[in-house]
Amino acid sequence: MKISRQIVKFFPNGQRNYLHRFILSLSKHTSILIDYYRKKNKSSTRLVELSRQYRFCISVITKLEILVGVNTENKDFWNNVLNLIQVIPVNDRVVEKASEIIVELKKSNQIIEIQDILIASTAIVKHVKIATLNLRHFERIKGLEFIK
Repeated sequence: MKISRQIVKFFPNGQRNYLHRFILSLSKHTSILIDYYRKKNKSSTRLVELSRQYRFCISVITKLEILVGVNTENKDFWNNVLNLIQVIPVNDRVVEKASEIIVELKKSNQIIEIQDILIASTAIVKHVKIATLNLRHFERIKGLEFIK
């Protein structure tokens, strides 16, 4: 399965007026979504643990990466998961912020993959923190807050 980066935005249950939320970015080998897919005991996964406190959605980029990695043996599983998850679109504000990040990263010769930049710009524009299993790239981006 070829899922390189995902983001998941979590919203605390029952907090409609003030939502503490964050975006979760995951690498393909340590993905919370992949972990959930692979484990037989789904209730012991990090995704289920987080979902007890939060509801989540993914970026449209994540959806694309999942769909690219789907094969016939896991197609039904991923379609069911995607049907339950709200997808965050990339909009003009996210693209504009991404272009600013790219300029800054190029100045310092610290450029990272465009998927990571779009994940980060989404988090910044939406005023949410990011939780990632791959801090190495995301730490380069100014203004990005993390859940650790």
